[in-house]
Amino acid sequence: MKKYITLLCIGFSFLSYAQQPDVNYKDLGFTRKIKKVESFSYAMEDKSVTDKSSDSYEFDENGNIIHHEYHVFGKYASATSENSTYDNGLLVKREILVKNRPGFNAILTYQYDKKNNLIKKTYQSSQYKNDFLFSYDKSNKLAEIKGIYANNYSVEKFYYEKEKLLKSVTQFFSKDTVQSETIKLYIDEKPALEYYSNDTFLKAYLEDDNEFIMLQMNYPEPIQNMNGIESEIKYEELSNRQLKENFFNDRNEIYRKIDVREVLKQNQNNDWIAKAGVDNRYNKYTYYVFRKITYADGSISGSTEFNIFLVNELKSKLND
Repeated sequence: MKKYITLLCIGFSFLSYAQQPDVNYKDLGFTRKIKKVESFSYAMEDKSVTDKSSDSYEFDENGNIIHHEYHVFGKYASATSENSTYDNGLLVKREILVKNRPGFNAILTYQYDKKNNLIKKTYQSSQYKNDFLFSYDKSNKLAEIKGIYANNYSVEKFYYEKEKLLKSVTQFFSKDTVQSETIKLYIDEKPALEYYSNDTFLKAYLEDDNEFIMLQMNYPEPIQNMNGIESEIKYEELSNRQLKENFFNDRNEIYRKIDVREVLKQNQNNDWIAKAGVDNRYNKYTYYVFRKITYADGSISGSTEFNIFLVNELKSKLND
C-alpha cells in the first residue's frame, strides 16, 4: 500500500496546482494565527501499522505559509518540500523538491493584477510547463481558470448565487473536443457534491464540526439527481446537514456506499488535534492522525505522539 499512497499524494498535489494556492493559516481552516503545525499519520490493517507519514507547515509573522513538508516512511519512502516566497504579502514563487524523484521537482510562479487578484500561475518542471490563467467577473469574483498543457487544455468556470459559490464546471479538451467534464456543487462555498462524466455515480462530501464522510451515491441517473440537489441549494438554501440527512434516509440506502468516514478530536479553538478514519475505497484500512499546533502567541495544543487513549476514544466514535 505504501507505493500507492506515495504516488497518490504526489498526484493529488499536482492536480491541486490548477486551483488557487493555499497561502495562509485561514486557507488551512484555522481561525487564529499559527507559527507551526505538525502531524503524524498511521495506517493500520488488522491492528498492525502498515504505513506512516508526516506533514508539517511553517508560517511567517503574517500567518503566511513559508515551508511545507510531507514525508512517507518505509520501503517506498519519499520526502516532498515546498518553500514559498512573498512580495508585499503576495505569494510570488513556490519551489517544490521531491527527494529521489527529481522529475517531480518544480517551480510555481504567480502573477497578479492591480487589484491583487491572481491572474497567472506557471508550473515549470524539467519535463514540462503548464500555465493557468485566472479571470474575474464584474464583482471581482473568480469566473474562470484556463489550464494550458503541452497537448491539451482545461477550462473551469464558476457560478454564484446570492454572492456565494454555487457550482463549478471543469472541462478537459483535446483538439477542442471535450474529453471529460467534472461538475461540483458547493454549500457555504465548500465542495458538497461532485460528478465526473466518466463515472456512473455521485460523490458527496459531508462535513460537520466533528465528522467528515465521503459517499458514493449510485443513482441510476446521477446527473438528474445532481440537478435536483442544485435546485434545492439554489432555491431552498439546502444545508450540508440537510443533505446528509437526505442521503442517509432509508430510501437512499440501496444507492449509498461510504467511501471514507473520519471523526475528529478538537481543542478549545475548534481546531482538530487528532482524527481517525476508515477508507473503504481500495483495500479497507483504518488510519489515525495526531497533530501538534503551535500558535503565534507561543501556546501549544496537541501532540504528534501516538496516543492509545485517543485511539480508543476515536475508535468508539467510528463504531457509533
